[in-house]
Amino acid sequence: MTARILNTPERIWISTKYLQSKSPNTICAEWPFPSVPPSLRQVYRILMKFQETGTVLTRKGKTRKPQGRSPLSLANGTNLMDNFIQNPRSSIRTRARQLNIPKSTVLKKLKEFGLRPYHPTWVQNLKEGDSEKR
Repeated sequence: MTARILNTPERIWISTKYLQSKSPNTICAEWPFPSVPPSLRQVYRILMKFQETGTVLTRKGKTRKPQGRSPLSLANGTNLMDNFIQNPRSSIRTRARQLNIPKSTVLKKLKEFGLRPYHPTWVQNLKEGDSEKR
């Protein structure tokens, strides 16, 4: 079951009541609004937010923390370039495994550094007698 979103007057009442009583259980027991009282978990979250930020208000257009892996840090980017300088012939898959970075991220960073992932292959092999034939 999802918790209901508390409005601003309810949030303010929770913070002021906690400052008076110092008990989250009292907040749930003495809920003055006609709506369902909040859970203790909601009360604790609002109180934590108030202690951290000094406000119980929510920002409009608040951005959420992105899901998934975190972006490549600067340290890992320099490790990646050092790895390429030390061993330019190793594969991208090997480098990704060594640095514990997704292969797609390694490819993106290579593109940012202006490098292209390829292995040179010799298509024509000139031999000593080739220049005389021409």
